[in-house]
Amino acid sequence: MTSSFPSIPYKFKQTQLWVQILFCALFVYISLVPYYYLQQQSLTEEIPPFSLAKYGPFFLITFVILFWIIERVFKRRKWVRSRIDPFLSIYLVVSLCSLIGAEYTYIGLAKWLYHNTTGGVLCVMLFQYCTSWKVIKTIASVMCLVSGIVVLYTFAFSLLGADPIWGEIQNSYNPYYTRDRATGPFGHTVATASYTMLFFPLAIWLLISLKKINPKILWALVCLLFIPVIILTQTRGALLSIGLCGVVMTPWIRGLRFDRNLSHHRLITGLGLAVIMLFFILSKPALLDPVQERLSRLAQRWHEGTDPSSITITHGDREYHYGSLLEYTERFRIAQYKVVAHYLNNHPFLGVGFGNYSRIFEKEKYERTNEEIWTVIAHTTENMYLLFLVETGWVGLASRLLLLGVVFIVVFRRYRQIADGDQRKLLLAILAGQSGLAFNMLTWDILNEPTMRMASWMLIGLALATARCDNALNE
Repeated sequence: MTSSFPSIPYKFKQTQLWVQILFCALFVYISLVPYYYLQQQSLTEEIPPFSLAKYGPFFLITFVILFWIIERVFKRRKWVRSRIDPFLSIYLVVSLCSLIGAEYTYIGLAKWLYHNTTGGVLCVMLFQYCTSWKVIKTIASVMCLVSGIVVLYTFAFSLLGADPIWGEIQNSYNPYYTRDRATGPFGHTVATASYTMLFFPLAIWLLISLKKINPKILWALVCLLFIPVIILTQTRGALLSIGLCGVVMTPWIRGLRFDRNLSHHRLITGLGLAVIMLFFILSKPALLDPVQERLSRLAQRWHEGTDPSSITITHGDREYHYGSLLEYTERFRIAQYKVVAHYLNNHPFLGVGFGNYSRIFEKEKYERTNEEIWTVIAHTTENMYLLFLVETGWVGLASRLLLLGVVFIVVFRRYRQIADGDQRKLLLAILAGQSGLAFNMLTWDILNEPTMRMASWMLIGLALATARCDNALNE
């Protein structure tokens, strides 16, 4: 398949290859290393402590940007336009304007630069360098394989009950780390569930794309672990989101056909191996007990959402009354929502300033709520849309939703227009994962987690590049 972008001279193809390798290395790093938790976290220091390991992805992306600028200056590369460019620009300008008069202007500006460089700008750079379907497929396949390693890692160490690789570091510096719920190598339980949900459709895409039977069987075994890993994280939002992914993928699933050219005895051997492995796991109490314990806790979490019983908690000389078990278990979210309402009332248009809310909430949470606020360890809204709203106001939320809507529209339209094949399937897989992520953002501020932010924007970049690639081929 020929390239759909402007032709690149031979002497520049090698440098482009190195950039593609850097993108893959970036994804490996953010998926397998708890880089954000290699030092103590702090919300009280005026200037956050610097760590090259923690902010390495930012500098790597900055290097790619500078490299692209050099190529552009010497006319070795042209700007490839994307339909989301104006909408991304609007959001960047609005979120930057939200810092006018903000309480923590410099911290907000640093976060604005970091978040958007490792977000929308990363997406744009990936789009610029994905110059052919071969490049897109290679990067997407690498991301699939790395996500499979994350799933295997999480599943294995969840059953073992210990993480011999990163466990000590996580226990020392990660305030969100727990062994009660399955946690991936990059260090956040809910992020692990969201990451697994996001890449599950892409893993199925790779499974269908594989032609040889042995890799197909091995990868099928890995795919079988994606949903169990989400279950072991006990994350209800991700479980609901994976259901939405299945709905989006319905046209794709209905179109699947069994390949008669596959070696039946190898397929049977592979399935037999899977059954033997499953039997081995179920026959070992040391491995089965952690699974049963986590399933029991997950069932309890779902029960908490439906139990109408009222609860009264006494702490010191104060009593706290909750109308239901759900209201009690989600008291920290309710506390955050009340703080959001307070600040939104005072700053409706541009909010309190990009990146400011976590510090403001930590400082004033005791004054704005009546819940057992000492139990709150989260510092954000636990809802990505509310975080957009409180930090950048109604204008910022509108610009962000517009950007998200344009991404979905562009990718969906191209999915409807292109011929059937790997490109069409990849677009649907990314649409399914991003749909689940958009839903899950109602339950957690997902894009504040750096691995999830970069993974999501990288997939969007691949989807836009795929749409542009096929569009040019059809013109």
